[in-house]
Amino acid sequence: MGSLYGLETGRDFLSLVLGVCAENGLPFRLPRHIPASLQLPSAARRIHKARVREADSLGVVIPDHLIQLPFSLRPGETYEAFRESVAAMLCSLQAGVSELYIHPAVITDELMAIHHEWLKRGMELQVFRDPWIREVMRSQRIRQISWRNLQQLQLRRRRQKP
Repeated sequence: MGSLYGLETGRDFLSLVLGVCAENGLPFRLPRHIPASLQLPSAARRIHKARVREADSLGVVIPDHLIQLPFSLRPGETYEAFRESVAAMLCSLQAGVSELYIHPAVITDELMAIHHEWLKRGMELQVFRDPWIREVMRSQRIRQISWRNLQQLQLRRRRQKP
């Protein structure tokens, strides 16, 4: 995130992007909270905080948390172990909007030929279809939403402003 958005270099275009988002009623994928596991330099963290304040002042809706599952299959990791780790992650979500980004894929001969983590991609597809994970989400009162929901929230807030 830091290098992608220019936060690490201090040469970001997020002010411009946030302005465009505000003008067009679009939310933006800038997490309000950066996980401690993400090693961003302190200067980048300061820029991030400033951009979060800017998003808020412009009325641009941003997610509270951005969560990524480990991309690679861990040594000896089984589907059951992966499913348990996903359940634990779901049970530890904090209040607010959390974006979980995954890389699910249908396992095909082509995928196996071109991607060294094809098994993990298939596991990510399977786990969120798993009835047990669905029950965990229900019991934790986790509601799946889309970017459209965030956009609608942003537009409602804009209409309510005097």
